[in-house]
Amino acid sequence: QAKRTIITPTKIKGDPDLVIEILSESTGQVDRTLKQELYQRSGILEYWIVEPEDHVVEQYVLANERYECAARQATAIAARHIPAASVDLTKVW
Repeated sequence: QAKRTIITPTKIKGDPDLVIEILSESTGQVDRTLKQELYQRSGILEYWIVEPEDHVVEQYVLANERYECAARQATAIAARHIPAASVDLTKVW
């Protein structure tokens, strides 16, 4: 609830708790390197990388100022830092 104030009608002003990137052939390398490093330095608590080709979501969680891969899910995923935020991936693929 505390982070709701960063959401404005036109943009997000501040660091969200969760960022989700959907990989494509043209953005995959940037999402896995440059953006991941930027989110890590900014202190984004959790970062998901969606691999639509493989039907998998990689879940990275910030621990000691570094991202650790907490899971690689194909059927369901739940955010570690946002209560009740989960996705039934069987309905996505």
